[in-house]
Amino acid sequence: MEDVIRLMARGKPTIDDDGNEKPAVAYNRVLCDIRSVTRSEFYQAAQRGLHPSAIFVISNPMDYNGEMELEWTDPKGKKVIYDVIRAYHDPETGEIELTAEERIGSNG
Repeated sequence: MEDVIRLMARGKPTIDDDGNEKPAVAYNRVLCDIRSVTRSEFYQAAQRGLHPSAIFVISNPMDYNGEMELEWTDPKGKKVIYDVIRAYHDPETGEIELTAEERIGSNG
């Protein structure tokens, strides 16, 4: 099953006419597969204070440029922001596996 995520690259914030800082974010739309986090991976990460909730697998490594945030729209239409806690390039398949943690309060 192929899903779509939007990788988020943060740039230098800009200042609007009123002097307010606006974050600069560039989005890169990428096809991926979503996998569950294994039990052992979950518990190993929890020992370090991390809480992985999904693994996003990108088949084309050229689509990933080190982004550490991503957005995924769940089947119910809610947009969820994730922080990438581990990026792994599988040398056998060429895929990039992004282990990610759902950002608390990001559903909306």
